[in-house]
This record gives sequence, C-alpha cells and structure tokens, in this order.
Amino acid sequence: MGRQPRPLLEAELHQQDEALAPLGSAIYRAILQLDKPTAQLIMELRYIHCLTVREIAGETGYSASGVRNIISRALKEITKSNPS
Repeated sequence: MGRQPRPLLEAELHQQDEALAPLGSAIYRAILQLDKPTAQLIMELRYIHCLTVREIAGETGYSASGVRNIISRALKEITKSNPS
C-alpha cells in the first residue's frame, strides 16, 4: 500500500486548497458566462479539468487548431465582460 500523508503536509495541502477555492469558483463563473455551450465545455475541460488541447480535441471531436481557436475566442469574450 502507498504511504499515508504526513499530518503537517496534509494540513498544508488543505490550507492551499481552501486558499485557491475562491479562484476556482471565479474561473467556473467566468466559464458559465460564455454564450456558447461548446465554448463552456472546452473551457471547463481546459481550465477546470486541466486537459491538454490534444486531449480536448480527442474528447470533443474538434481538431487541435479548432480547440485553440475556441479557447482564444472564449478568453477574449471573458476579458471583454470582465475587464481588469
């Protein structure tokens, strides 16, 4: 069997997870604001599930360049609706 996590390491990882949770929620809310369901799916696969462009292409049936184009357009849409 694998090693059990050390209590201090486990506590530190839990702290980091809680600190990053608001960022993950913000990312998910931004994705849900996209107009196109396909863009939402691809952005979720990329930025929530951390799939590569090639993996997303395999999952969705789009070409890698098609996935890149959808991501690019979606990022522009998110940037327009949430200027910094």
